[in-house]
Amino acid sequence: PKASAEKKVDDSSITGSAVADIIASEDPSIIKIVIKDLKFWPDSITAKKGEKIRFQVTAEDRDYGFSIAEFHISESVAQGETKIIEFTPDKYGTFIIFSRKEWNNGKTGEIGRLVVTLH
Repeated sequence: PKASAEKKVDDSSITGSAVADIIASEDPSIIKIVIKDLKFWPDSITAKKGEKIRFQVTAEDRDYGFSIAEFHISESVAQGETKIIEFTPDKYGTFIIFSRKEWNNGKTGEIGRLVVTLH
């Protein structure tokens, strides 16, 4: 008999961000983003118009907002939390990803850029 190529993960004892890490490692369409010290890593992300994007966003040192105004994305990510944010860009260009001040100790600022290409 042939061995199954399907990968099984026993996640009965895994919760929270560990599950998100396993999912991300098995799904290359997930883009891991870490926010710390008002900085975003990676600070520039390239995607294609019309293709679904899945961000796995982790706020390391405090609560942050994660917003891309042109795509009507406005999320909060609590300190230590990992959140999946997904959408399909319907336009191309360079878009600012920023943190809203109400989740950022009174500071508003650019934390990254999303570059959406046609191809």
